[in-house]
Amino acid sequence: MSEIEEGFEENLVDFYYSNAVQGIREEWLINIDENWFNYINNLPEKEKVTYHVAILDEEVANGGFNQYFINGYGQFAKDTVNSLKLIKADKSSSLVQKAYDIVNSKNMADNIFRSKLLSGKIKELYEYDSVVNNFLNELDDEYYEYEDNIAILLVNYLKE
Repeated sequence: MSEIEEGFEENLVDFYYSNAVQGIREEWLINIDENWFNYINNLPEKEKVTYHVAILDEEVANGGFNQYFINGYGQFAKDTVNSLKLIKADKSSSLVQKAYDIVNSKNMADNIFRSKLLSGKIKELYEYDSVVNNFLNELDDEYYEYEDNIAILLVNYLKE
């Protein structure tokens, strides 16, 4: 691939990501309220998919699935599973589903899960040697194997 093509592909992802985050208000992230969730879910599909995929990849690369959930992005986990399926990242989609299932092992309704997650009330996420954290660490290792090349799959999806 030429440098021009690589630059185009990076710009394509940056374009959709920039569009996705431009309307996010800082107070939504500080107060962690429903506006953040509703805003993302009302984005056009390509912006929403780009946001879900980019945030997941950044969070897991920097601190694993535990960080993804603790930092509030886990509220988008179910939607991220669907976004990963849309770009044909089936292995990654499966890993996010497993992570969500262990963090929400009590099978809470979506709104209750989001509320507990965002208020720090899923205590197993904060316990270093909990079953949940140990499982998430195993999923991190699988994710880092990068069986799905998310960057390429995302670009291919955005080109469609």
